[in-house]
Amino acid sequence: MKAIPDSISRKAKKLVKKPDAFVKDMKLLRWVKSVLVSRDFNWLVIFPFMIATAYMVGVASNRYASNSSFIVQSASGASTASAGLALLGLGDNSAKDEQVIVEYIQSLDLLKQLDQQLQLKAHYSSSKNDLLYRLEKTATQEDFLKYYRNNIKIHFDESRGMLLLEAETFDAEYSEKLVRQILRAAEGFVNKTSHDLANGQQQFVAEQVLRLEQKLRSIKQSILIFQENNQLYSPEAQGSSLGSIVSGLEAKLSELKARRRELLSYQKPSAPAPMSIARRISSIEIQIDEEKLKLVSNDGNSLNQRMAEYQQLRLDLEFATRAYESSLAALEAARMEASRKLKHLVTISKPQIAEEAAYPRKLYILFTLLLCQLMLFSLYRMIRATIREHQD
Repeated sequence: MKAIPDSISRKAKKLVKKPDAFVKDMKLLRWVKSVLVSRDFNWLVIFPFMIATAYMVGVASNRYASNSSFIVQSASGASTASAGLALLGLGDNSAKDEQVIVEYIQSLDLLKQLDQQLQLKAHYSSSKNDLLYRLEKTATQEDFLKYYRNNIKIHFDESRGMLLLEAETFDAEYSEKLVRQILRAAEGFVNKTSHDLANGQQQFVAEQVLRLEQKLRSIKQSILIFQENNQLYSPEAQGSSLGSIVSGLEAKLSELKARRRELLSYQKPSAPAPMSIARRISSIEIQIDEEKLKLVSNDGNSLNQRMAEYQQLRLDLEFATRAYESSLAALEAARMEASRKLKHLVTISKPQIAEEAAYPRKLYILFTLLLCQLMLFSLYRMIRATIREHQD
C-alpha cells in the first residue's frame, strides 16, 4: 500500500485542526487564479507589460554614454574653485566661472558648431534609431536645442570642485567623439574669454599711457616754442643775471655818489671832476632803470611775466612726467595681472568609448512599469468592489 504524500497529509491535518485557515487559503488561491485569468488583469497588466517588454527587447535603441570631468584653472596653477578668480573679474568667482561654462555648453551657438562639425542632428534623427526616442527630422531649432540639452548633461559638483560632462548618443564611438569636441570648444571659449578680458584691461591702461605720453610731448614742445619765441633758454637764469647786473650797477652808483660828495667837500660842483662823476652817475641811473624795466613792466613782455609762464610750463611738465611714469607702472601691473588671470581647461578624466549601453535601463524600466501596473490594478479593483457594494 502506498504512503500518503506529506503535502496531502498536512492539508488534511489543517482541515481537521484549523478549518477556517484552510478555507481562507483556498479562497486566496481562488482569488489569485481569478485575477490572473480575468480580462481586466490581462488588459490592464499583462498586455501592456508584454508590449513594453517587446519594445524594450526588440525595438528600443541602445544609447551609449561617454563621460568626462574637468576644471577651469588659472595660469598660477590654482583651480578657480579655490582661487576665486572669475572670467568677469568680480566677487566670488568660482561658481560664476563654472556657471559660464555650463551655459556655454548648453548654448545654441555651441549646438550649431557641433552640428556643423559632427552632423549632430542627422545622427539623432536617423531612421535607424527607435521612433519614440529619436529626434524628428523636421524638428525646429528650439526643439533640437531642447533635445540636445536632454542628452548632454553638464553640472558642477561642488563637493569635488569639478565639472561633470556626459553625452548620450546612439553610438559608443560617436559619444566619445562628441565629448571630445565639446571639451575642445569649451577650452577655446575659456581661452578666448580670458584673453579678451586680459587684453581689454591692458588696452585700457595702454590707451591711458599713450594719452599721457602725447600730453608730455606736447608740453615739451610748448617749452621749446616758448624758448625759441623769447630767445631764452632759462628765464630764471636770465632773471638772476639781470638781478646781478642791477645789483652791480647800484653798488657802482653808491660808490660814485660817495666819491662826488667827497669831491664837493673841497671843490665846486662846476669843477671838472665833480661834473664828470655827475655825468657817470646819471648814466648809471639810466642804465639801472632800463635793466629794471626788463624785469618788471606792464607791456606783457617783461621778464617776470615770461618767468611765470615758463614756471607754469615746467610745473605742467613735472606733473605730466609723474603721471606718465605712474601709467607705465600701471601698465606693467596690468600685464602681470592679466597673465595671472589667464585660464585654461584641465581634463581630470578623459572620455572613453563605452563597452555597453547605459540607456535605456531595461530591467529597471520593466520592473517599475510592472509595479506601477499592479498598484493601479489593485486600485481599480478596490474602486470597482466599492461601487458594487453600493449598488447591492
